[in-house]
Amino acid sequence: MQFLQSGNLVDAADIFNKVLTVKPKNPDALHLLGLVNNMQGRYAEGLRLIGKAIKSNPKIGDYHRNLGLTLMKLDKNKEAVPALKKAILLNKNDADSHNDLGTIYSKFGRKEEAIRKYKNSIRKNSKNYRAYNNLGNVMLEIGDVDQAINNYNNAIKINYRYHKAHCNLGFALRERGQLDEADVAFKNAIAINPDYSDAYNCLGNTLKEQGTLKEAIAAYHRAIQIDPKNKDAFSNLGYALRDQGNLAEAVVAYHHAIEIDPTHKDGHF
Repeated sequence: MQFLQSGNLVDAADIFNKVLTVKPKNPDALHLLGLVNNMQGRYAEGLRLIGKAIKSNPKIGDYHRNLGLTLMKLDKNKEAVPALKKAILLNKNDADSHNDLGTIYSKFGRKEEAIRKYKNSIRKNSKNYRAYNNLGNVMLEIGDVDQAINNYNNAIKINYRYHKAHCNLGFALRERGQLDEADVAFKNAIAINPDYSDAYNCLGNTLKEQGTLKEAIAAYHRAIQIDPKNKDAFSNLGYALRDQGNLAEAVVAYHHAIEIDPTHKDGHF
């Protein structure tokens, strides 16, 4: 556990394997070794080990929650739902599994159910800033910008360094036409995480709307430098270059967006 908590995954895995050599059905060792594999990006093996841990002891809520999270990593969201529900059944105070279910329901387009799950998560843990942020995202999707902003601000009050909430707040403020305030929010996100590609892309959009094309183009370039697969940044760069009169460079940017995602409509437009 000390190795795992300090990030020394190799030594942690070695010890868990030694435990399993002596006791092959030790549920804690199986579960923790599964988490080590997940941290190493080996989700299929993590899934197998956590599944074995549950067979050995099916009454531990954390096992089921981590099974659900692993299935989500493998893009098996439908299969993750019963695992997360089982985690909640075994642990009535499991705020995180409510939040995770909300994320899945949101992906399925079941917005009302997602909202209920995020609110359940917040009721279980009033400091769950991720649930506030996620609730804000759904509110924004259904057009309730004011509630979205309230929830993003709640997330930031709880954890100021949660850069995603700052970026999402900026997006909501931009939707409301508050471009100066949106600028501040995006810059806050970047100050907290200088390698946050999406924040640079969103900042570029706000700068473009304010008519500062040179600064917007610089922001898009920075977003692409951080994440060369950021299709939105490429297409937005194309728009800015077009407005600047650099049509040849704009076409190149659009082509990059389409290469990343052939269905990306803005690149074709």
